[in-house]
Amino acid sequence: MINMLGPDAGGPQALSMLPNVYVAGYNNYSETGRSQISLRGIKVGYNSIPGDLESEAVTVELDGVPLNSMGEFTDWHSPEVPIGALMAGENVIVGPGNPSERWYASLGGTIDFIPVQPSALPGGDVEVAGGSDQTLDDSAVYNTGAIDGWSTVFGIASARSLSFRTSQFSLPSDTEEAYIKTRKLFSHGSSVSFGAYYQRNHEWRPNMIPLRPVPLVDTGGLGIGAPYSQQTSGFYATLPRSLWHKELLIQNWLLWSHMHFSLSRSLKLSNMTWIRIGKDFHYRVTQYSTNPSSPYYSGSPMNVEYYVQSSKTLGDRITLRERFNRKDTLSVGGYVVTSLANEHLNEYSTFSKFDGSTLQYPQQGFLYNVSSFYSAAFVQDDFRPLPQLKIVPGFRVVQYVSLLSNRSQSAACIEFASLNNGNCPVVGNSYTVNGNTFQFLGYPTFPDQELNFVETEPSIGANYELVRGLHLFGNFSITRHPPNASRTLSTFPIDIQTLKPGQSEEYDIGIRFVKMHLGILHDVYASLDFFHNLMTHETFSYTTAEHPLTIFFGNGSGVYKGADLSLQGRMGEHWNGFVNVGYLQARWNQFRSPVTPSGKEFTGAGLPVSNSPKYTVNAGLGYLFRLPGARVHAMLWDQYTGARYLFDVNTGSPTNVPEPAFNLVNFSVSLRTHLIPGTRADIISVQAINLANTEYNSTEYISSGGYFGTPTGGYIIGNPGAPRMIFASLRAEF
Repeated sequence: MINMLGPDAGGPQALSMLPNVYVAGYNNYSETGRSQISLRGIKVGYNSIPGDLESEAVTVELDGVPLNSMGEFTDWHSPEVPIGALMAGENVIVGPGNPSERWYASLGGTIDFIPVQPSALPGGDVEVAGGSDQTLDDSAVYNTGAIDGWSTVFGIASARSLSFRTSQFSLPSDTEEAYIKTRKLFSHGSSVSFGAYYQRNHEWRPNMIPLRPVPLVDTGGLGIGAPYSQQTSGFYATLPRSLWHKELLIQNWLLWSHMHFSLSRSLKLSNMTWIRIGKDFHYRVTQYSTNPSSPYYSGSPMNVEYYVQSSKTLGDRITLRERFNRKDTLSVGGYVVTSLANEHLNEYSTFSKFDGSTLQYPQQGFLYNVSSFYSAAFVQDDFRPLPQLKIVPGFRVVQYVSLLSNRSQSAACIEFASLNNGNCPVVGNSYTVNGNTFQFLGYPTFPDQELNFVETEPSIGANYELVRGLHLFGNFSITRHPPNASRTLSTFPIDIQTLKPGQSEEYDIGIRFVKMHLGILHDVYASLDFFHNLMTHETFSYTTAEHPLTIFFGNGSGVYKGADLSLQGRMGEHWNGFVNVGYLQARWNQFRSPVTPSGKEFTGAGLPVSNSPKYTVNAGLGYLFRLPGARVHAMLWDQYTGARYLFDVNTGSPTNVPEPAFNLVNFSVSLRTHLIPGTRADIISVQAINLANTEYNSTEYISSGGYFGTPTGGYIIGNPGAPRMIFASLRAEF
């Protein structure tokens, strides 16, 4: 799937070929732009769209190491994963999985992006690709092969592209990566490996756009110029960077080790240790609602956001497996992960003529630390009372601790020391910097906070082979997740003692068929899976029209239920195909909004959960044929995404308003030949995505007016999906 979609799509987009998986974002195809991944309606990643019941409950791994942040706001970003020749494959666990493989964010699933691994034989790959939107990707890996028992692989990669949004200013994004891993194999199956990975992503994000004309929302600012909307400005239009821009930087350093030891013929020990140092930088400037030439200019100082998070995460996971006999294997172990995140947010105005605050002397500033300590201990049994039957009961105990320390006042004092004789700034007082006078709005005075939860997680799974290759399986689990509000301890106005960890109670039953040969069919795979997931104690955030600068928190529960269908195989020597169908019904049982017209009450029961497609259908047909000195594989496939339902920030509630379904037709062809002297093989491939140039929005929601600073809301704004794009690549294997 990764190869079929092409090098610029990256690993996250390949997931969209699976049933009940949806990948969305403001730059929803390129690997250099941030996207959100939805597994059966449960999300991970960032796309600024409100209304999800659970948005931070899928673990993302690199070579088995969890990448999910434990600090506030940031979670995980899709450009963090390997690209190009650095990517070897993906392993996806849908649902919590067994206790031995579950992390602190695995309530909805676990996705492992696997980089290329050390090999016994030397060799390597070089890949160059390019195409639409000035895309240029290049990557290279080299395996040393076994040298004195050690095998090492090196890799580098980079990617560049522009946003497909149209503007007089370009919106570039770029990614750079470097990777190394070395492994030593010992006798009796023992091994030890060490890895290092560096990733940096920088992008200019396009802004959202109203679907239809909205009073005051114009191309030159509030009430200035022509109406700004998809209907009037063009479907892919965006505001010029002089009015609105957001610059993003995501950077990670990762070191890890895997150790696998055979302590005896029956006892195995595995241990993984890692450290990750991360940086997340946001710089958003909007002169839209504060354009001084606009008759609606409000003088609002909230036109610049300067946010930096730096974090350090250290973790270890250990597992002991004792195989008592052919029928019984017991596993015990657990993990400890600790993290310290420094959060720094300054808000100020760039209009020095009207408001003289600066980054060094902001009108208000936030500075705080979030310390997190997550741990788990588990016991799991693999019991086979019959050769055809496997039963896996498990039990896990988890602890989630988050501590927030507010340092905003001390930071403000340091920044203003030279202005006020070393004293802290006084809220409401005016200060003059370089001849410009502004009023100090203040710093947050929220108290230090602590969350500490200890919970249990029972689970059981079973697999029964009815006949050779045909399996009946089922799972039940109760799993927990740190409350989403723990990511924003600094802003919520609700009682912290009322928070509970999110809980999933999931049932899963299905049938699976795997056969290498079935008549004229080969590599046959078929599965049908029914699931029911009750989510409770969920916490979510949003702003409203009356309070656009305040983050409110609601809570509630909901049910996700549906089915996954997968079919794939080859027929004869030439034809191959696949069909993946997902059906999802996600509805709120309870939805409590802290701000409603009649005060605090339960609302929205029975309404659909926002941003989750009811249907996803992927179907493709491929043809393989040979030419003199070459093998050609062509694939035509279709992706259908059903209606999703919008969240209304104007009222702070889910709705029955649908976002229209859309259908994309795609084509790829690859030619494997021997073109370059000295190489083992060369692969030339071409991808055409969205052949029909279908116009669709990747995300939408109903605005309260806060995004553009209008006095009223109730209108839909969205992020357009990618138009037709063409890419080509050359990969040389040596």
